[in-house]
Amino acid sequence: MFKIKVYDNDGKTFDRYTVIINYDVYFMSPHADKANHVCSYDCNLLALADRFGYIKEIEKNNIKLNKIPKSLKYQIRNIIKGDRT
Repeated sequence: MFKIKVYDNDGKTFDRYTVIINYDVYFMSPHADKANHVCSYDCNLLALADRFGYIKEIEKNNIKLNKIPKSLKYQIRNIIKGDRT
């Protein structure tokens, strides 16, 4: 089972979305599935939990989305497939 949270910084940076899949953090641009766009793995959340209140900062400064944007679904699906192998 995968727990997915998506936060939107309202376009303040090129990597607009912060995607948390279980305990891993990814930064994604609006079209993360395209070749010239951002989909970068940042780190494991457990490693970040104690560092400068990082998780609270994400939650405070970004909008939590209830639905995954269509443009991110493909990339998130690929990440999950990779985790299963």
